[in-house]
Amino acid sequence: MDITIERPKTSHTSSASSRSASPVPRSVSPVPTAVSPLDLNMIPTGEGRNLSVQFFKELNFTSLFELIQTAKISSENIKEIFCGNSAIDKEIITAIIKNSYDDMIKDTPNDPSKAIEFFQRLLENSEFDIASAVIKNPFFQKEIVPKYDIETRKAFAAHHGSCEELLEELAKDPKLIVRAAVAGNPNTRLDVLEGLQKDKRSRVRAAVAGNPNTPLGNLMVLATDEEGMVREAVARNPNTPLDVLEGLQKDGDYGVRAAVAGNQNTPLDKLMVLATDEDYIVRAAVAGTPNTPLDNLMVLATDEHYSVRAAVAGNSNTPPETLKELLRGGSFEDDNVKRLIVLGAVAENPNTPLGIIRGLARNPRNIMRKAVARNPNTPLDDLRVLAKDKDYSVAIAVAHNPNIPLDALKELIKRSDIDVSNNARISYLKRLLD
Repeated sequence: MDITIERPKTSHTSSASSRSASPVPRSVSPVPTAVSPLDLNMIPTGEGRNLSVQFFKELNFTSLFELIQTAKISSENIKEIFCGNSAIDKEIITAIIKNSYDDMIKDTPNDPSKAIEFFQRLLENSEFDIASAVIKNPFFQKEIVPKYDIETRKAFAAHHGSCEELLEELAKDPKLIVRAAVAGNPNTRLDVLEGLQKDKRSRVRAAVAGNPNTPLGNLMVLATDEEGMVREAVARNPNTPLDVLEGLQKDGDYGVRAAVAGNQNTPLDKLMVLATDEDYIVRAAVAGTPNTPLDNLMVLATDEHYSVRAAVAGNSNTPPETLKELLRGGSFEDDNVKRLIVLGAVAENPNTPLGIIRGLARNPRNIMRKAVARNPNTPLDDLRVLAKDKDYSVAIAVAHNPNIPLDALKELIKRSDIDVSNNARISYLKRLLD
């Protein structure tokens, strides 16, 4: 890694001086998008390179930003440091993160909020690849992420980009939803999963039961758990053996039977039995599974219960003609709210014709606009319009659409509505981790 650099007049060669700078103000973008590199000689390899590496290790983010803004170092060089694959690159990034964190908490060691706010601004304002390198750094994950708010910890606990050390730490989190997210993460080590299997809270055990990496022996034990939620998760697990599925098909808990209906490994003959279950929730599960034959979908599309029809409307295998028919509704509709739920499922289905999607994006009902905002096939120009929707639920749906452009996502982070802002922030963190 060759670095173009000119040492600043104000020395940053000592860790004490480099850590004394204040955080970058919110109004200043930490990493400029275009800084012209100066015409300086490249630092040679060998001793000179080692000195430059040490120089970078003594910086924090604030002093690094100063170098960029005064054109002492080019943004291209910064990208080379943060996005390189060598061990020394990772050591430099770790050192800069640690220096910055130490600087932020030196005055209030028991209150990490100052550091968290600083890193949040860094992640939101830096170029995407640099922010991604920071958020994937093991030191950042292990030492800083556990001090974030509960929703951020939950997002890291559930994401495949989180390191083993962070997942092990979050498995001890006092909050139930964080432990449950770790329990459901396929990257969680087996010894950690086994510990979480003994958790007193059924939601955590259920997450272990639904984890595709949970060993067969553990699944067999969890299939007999006293809580229906746990047995339901076993029934959904793609690795659950057929004989266990057949036993769970006869479970007295309708949620367990519905989970069996949704399992893609459930034999067709068993699925057809469940299609006539007395409980509409079970029939709806059959209507929503992609394994249900088209002929049976057509029958379920006329079911007396709107939830079953809505499940057909949301099935990825439902043909456009049937979706159009569901959109028109029928004489069996008994109130407007139930009709809207069915129509919302049609609006969210990727198979719905584009013309219908675009029309529903301007529907006066927020439930319709929210459904369109979730649809992965909604055109980008419509997503941008929906991102400005005054209804917070619509804006939140846009924030979680995988196709929303990053610039629009960052605008949602700036929204005054705290729920919209937080959801957009979590969505952006997930993009960085991917």
